[in-house]
Amino acid sequence: MGNAQVVRRFNAPAETLWSYISWRGMEKLAGGGFFKRIVFEGEGAEVGATKWIHLAEGPPVRERLEWIDAAGYGYGYRIVDSGPLPVTDYVGELRITPCGPAACDVVIRNSFVGVTTDDDWGREWETMENGLLDEIEAFVGGAPTPGPEDVAAAIRAASDQFEADFRSGDPERLVANYYVDDPRIAVPDTPLQKGRDAAIAVFRGLMDGFSACDLRQVEVSHGGGDIAFELGESTVHPKAAGEAPTLVRYTILWRRTAKGWRVDTDFFAWGALS
Repeated sequence: MGNAQVVRRFNAPAETLWSYISWRGMEKLAGGGFFKRIVFEGEGAEVGATKWIHLAEGPPVRERLEWIDAAGYGYGYRIVDSGPLPVTDYVGELRITPCGPAACDVVIRNSFVGVTTDDDWGREWETMENGLLDEIEAFVGGAPTPGPEDVAAAIRAASDQFEADFRSGDPERLVANYYVDDPRIAVPDTPLQKGRDAAIAVFRGLMDGFSACDLRQVEVSHGGGDIAFELGESTVHPKAAGEAPTLVRYTILWRRTAKGWRVDTDFFAWGALS
C-alpha cells in the first residue's frame, strides 16, 4: 500500500479556498487542465453522495463522499470506479487550516494500492494534485513566494537533519529525510548512482568509515519556483582513532516537494572548496 500527499499555503481566506475545493465547489475548476467536467449524482453533499469526474482521456472516475466536516473545511472520499487510473483501494481526504483571516494551508492526502507500483502512482498523483492547486492559485491570487533567505533557511534545516541522521548511522533514515524518491548522486571515482537503494548503499559505505559530518552552506541560489542550487563544504570525521578529518566539497540541486525541500542531484568530491 502506498501513501502520498501535497500541501500548500495560500494568500486567501479558508472560506475562499473551500468554495473551490469542497465536494461540490470543485465544479468551478471543470474545463481546466485537471478534468473536463463533473457530474453529480443527486443534490447536496451528504455522506454517501457520489460524483463522476471526467478526465481528459478515458472513462470517468467515480468518487463517493465518506465523511464531511464543513465547519472544519474537510472531507474524505473513496474512489469506487477507478476509470483509467492505475490504482485500486484509493481513499483520500482534504483539509483546509486557516492561518489567520487572510491565509490558509491546504493538504490533500491519500492511501492506495498501485496497479503498477505504488511509487509510480504516487509521483503521478502528486503531479496532478499540484496542477489542481496551481489552477486554484490562478483564481485566488497565489501562495506566498518564499524569499532567498527562506529557502536558504529551509535547506539549512534539512542539512541539520542530515548531520543528525549521519551520526545515528542509519542510511535509510538519512536518505528518506534528505533526498527525493529517485535521487542521483555523483560519487568520486564511481558511475552516477541513481535511485533510493543506490543512495542508501552510498551512505552505508560512508558510515562504515566515518562517524559524523558537518555541512557548511556557502551559497544558495533560488530564482523562484521549485528548484534551488547549493554550493557547500563538509568536514567528515573518520572512525579510526588518530585519523584527521577530511574535507568534501559539494554542489546540490534541490527540489521543492510535498515533503519540503529535498535533494534531487548531489555531486560531491574530496578536497576543500577553495
